[in-house]
Amino acid sequence: NLVWESQETLKEQVHSHDLTGWLCYNHAEQNGRILMKRVVALCFLLAIPALATHDPNRTATIFVHGFNPDGWSEVGVFGEDDWEDSMTPFAELAGLPHIGQPGGINFPNCVASTHYYGDTPPDYYDADDLADLDAINAQWGGGVPRYALIVAKYARRILEISGAEQINFFSGSYGSFVTRWLIEKDVEGLASEGKIARWLSAEGVLSGHWAASNDVMIFLWEEFSVPSLDVDQLHYDWVETHLHSPRWQADNPDYGNILISMMGSVNDSANDGYMTDAMLLLGEFQPNDGVVGLYDSYFHEVLPASQFLGLTPMQGYFDVDHYSLADYPAAWATVTSFLTGRKRARVTLTRTQVEDMHEPDDWAWDFTPAEIVIQNRVWSPLAEDLWQITDPLTERHREAANSPIYEFGDHGSTLILNHSIFDAMVEEGETELRVDLWAEEIDWDEKYDIFEIIGVGDPTDDLGGTSITLPLVNGTYSFNAPDWNGDLLVEVFDYPFDLLESPTAAPVSGLRESLQFHPNPFREEVLISCGHRDRLTGPSALEVFDAQGKRVHQESFSSGEELRWSGQGSPSGVYFLRLSDDQGVRRGRVVLLR
Repeated sequence: NLVWESQETLKEQVHSHDLTGWLCYNHAEQNGRILMKRVVALCFLLAIPALATHDPNRTATIFVHGFNPDGWSEVGVFGEDDWEDSMTPFAELAGLPHIGQPGGINFPNCVASTHYYGDTPPDYYDADDLADLDAINAQWGGGVPRYALIVAKYARRILEISGAEQINFFSGSYGSFVTRWLIEKDVEGLASEGKIARWLSAEGVLSGHWAASNDVMIFLWEEFSVPSLDVDQLHYDWVETHLHSPRWQADNPDYGNILISMMGSVNDSANDGYMTDAMLLLGEFQPNDGVVGLYDSYFHEVLPASQFLGLTPMQGYFDVDHYSLADYPAAWATVTSFLTGRKRARVTLTRTQVEDMHEPDDWAWDFTPAEIVIQNRVWSPLAEDLWQITDPLTERHREAANSPIYEFGDHGSTLILNHSIFDAMVEEGETELRVDLWAEEIDWDEKYDIFEIIGVGDPTDDLGGTSITLPLVNGTYSFNAPDWNGDLLVEVFDYPFDLLESPTAAPVSGLRESLQFHPNPFREEVLISCGHRDRLTGPSALEVFDAQGKRVHQESFSSGEELRWSGQGSPSGVYFLRLSDDQGVRRGRVVLLR
């Protein structure tokens, strides 16, 4: 009987811990399992500080870079502004200012990065900062605790200069190990004070590193490279001793106030595929991108106290190697939606029936159960319209071995599953996803450790596939492929966050009224309003900026006029509108579709 009345009410409820509205919001038609998860989440939320706003207009993003085998011995200044060029595509796609631009650091939603290697402190360190650094070096000798302290102090500096209220961390590879330490050890009090809004880990080393933990690989590294503390700290045993045991589990209440997503790349061709060769030779294969094992790149279990609003972190997969993700457009679309949006879409395969297993039934021995791998790719129609991105947003397939094997005992048998097809933030205007599904029965595949028929026929049998366009509306949707079928559960979650209004909103002492748009996205014309007013009360000036901050339109309006924009002459994309009148300046973001 709970009733959710408005999103503004919801925000107030969440911020004040009156979460009854949120518990039922958008899920009245879902089953009791989802509701109970939220009840559990409520119990933990009541024990932590008030939920931070996660406002993308007031949150700066810091990129935490990856591993350099010689980084531990680098000389030079650490902790200074050091723009990472690989972040430029994200900043441009999101329309956010960054420290590579003049004055970019002065905006509360700027994108920044620093360098944690080096031996010389920056000018902004005072005596207390130097003492903290000396204490860390004395206790740990350097390595990840030192790097985490450097990143945390840089975050404090960005908060002070930019006027941001919170920080997003966007970490890559070894940078995710640094960020995990920063959060779980509450370095500089950032986590416990609610200063961390979101954390995106890309190809991250979260729970140690396979090659740094295997005795054979350690021997080879020490024989042909210079040993370092950084590598020693990546050992599984070191993680379990000094961070958490089991190492692949998240069990820290500070995670409970942070929205988390983990992206893994699974094309193992980097470094000529040596990592896969070594894993297979040693009988320890896991999907990998040529540098990081997939099982090391995400939390396998997230306990309730570590779940943000009762939901586990998001997880996506990209079919690129470790060095190619930065150039993959679909990854940047995912990053943009995660760090600036509020709409999460989750697609789960809940039931699968195999009508024909494609196992031989005329041989002398029984080959059942049939080992079948279910594969998928997911595309965003809106990302194609907005940014001309045609690559899939996530992929799970047999070649990468990042989709599990399911066993079927007979023709027509059915399994009840919890198989993730898609789980990520999407743009506000996204209304559907396109999903390709196909399945194969495996007779021979060394990555899956299946060896049934040697030298007889194809190593796999095709069970067929299908394409389905899924509306982003909560519900279950059935599909049929030639030799199998199933059900897909779609769940949409609207987090109680503000939307990104302007990429260059200057620091303000209080909240400003933002612009509203109808419809949004729009194709022909959009009606713009200020709060509950549909008509202007005085002379006004409208400015329209594209995602790169270029002004593409300006127009004056008189008192009593309706405020409209046709988007004439402008391509599909995200646009930022600024309205100036005697009441001040108001801003908003609108999506134009052509």
